[in-house]
Amino acid sequence: MKDNTAKRIRKVKNFLKKNNLQAILVTNLINIRYLSGFTGTTASMIVTQNKSFFITDFRYIEQSEKEVTCSKILEFRSSVEGAADVCKKEKIKKLAVEEGNLTLSLFNNLKKTLSSVKLMPVSGIIEKFRSIKDEAEINLIRDAIIISNKSLAQTMPVIKAGISERDVAVELEYRLKKLGAEKMAFDFIVASGYRSALPHGVGGNKKIKHGDIITIDFGCVYKGYHSDITRTFCLGKASAEKLRIYNLVFKAQSAALRGAKSGIACGELDAYARDVFTKENMGRYFGHGLGHGVGLDIHEEPAVTKGIKQKIEEGMVLTIEPGLYIPGKFGVRIEDMVLIKKEGAEVLTKQIKKIFEL
Repeated sequence: MKDNTAKRIRKVKNFLKKNNLQAILVTNLINIRYLSGFTGTTASMIVTQNKSFFITDFRYIEQSEKEVTCSKILEFRSSVEGAADVCKKEKIKKLAVEEGNLTLSLFNNLKKTLSSVKLMPVSGIIEKFRSIKDEAEINLIRDAIIISNKSLAQTMPVIKAGISERDVAVELEYRLKKLGAEKMAFDFIVASGYRSALPHGVGGNKKIKHGDIITIDFGCVYKGYHSDITRTFCLGKASAEKLRIYNLVFKAQSAALRGAKSGIACGELDAYARDVFTKENMGRYFGHGLGHGVGLDIHEEPAVTKGIKQKIEEGMVLTIEPGLYIPGKFGVRIEDMVLIKKEGAEVLTKQIKKIFEL
């Protein structure tokens, strides 16, 4: 991890130099973990053009000494006190701050305490670096997917008529943790029958019935990194309509998987799937974007959705998750994670089989 965090900090330093910024105060804990390796819950960092400072309180000094190797560790009661001390000693007059992570009270406290320092709100700097995964990150994502695959395989036998959606979610979580996951990546979506038409139908008390469509959207966190997978099943023989919709979603996802590669715009990739639905007059039932980045957070850059011009780059890990949701009837979503390569994409979740009828 030492070499990885050193490279990541170096990228930030180079960015500061290139953009004529003296320093940046990092307060987003996910960004802090990315830059330092720190897994605790109280910390901040200041990175200048030449130095890096890690600020925490006495509770995390011992932990940070084990985890943080590429920044100078400073002990202060608060990030504001630490920032003030660093700014004074390093003669910082302009300090970039992460506007998306600062509460108004913290911003005002910084402004008051650092009265001689100009605060410059910025956004997306560290997140942009995080969107391109290094080899160590990709391997951890692969590990999270392996755990997810095994847990779903172990859970499938309990999915029978009469079990509740919530109990399926509980079984899945139990097996994930037994297999080594730190925690769930998010509140699992287990939606059956008419509830499968709810894109974010978190598992409830509804009992699963024979003939129901069942959508399971789940994932885990392993050493900080997330997996995110969706599979849709039918318990028993599927009707012709359900089979038609499933095959249409499968066709749309397959088109997007084939189109995923470095250099394509996010909106252009979204269109690979969306156009399949539009040609069948089903576009109105696909209301969300095609996918998103995944890594230390479950939703990262880029947002793969209609109209987004940002280019997809080699090293990004994305979800490809088209779906159709017919209100009051049922819905189908199929989601895989892919690693973007120069001439295409590797499907990281291909071992998790797509079987429609159980």
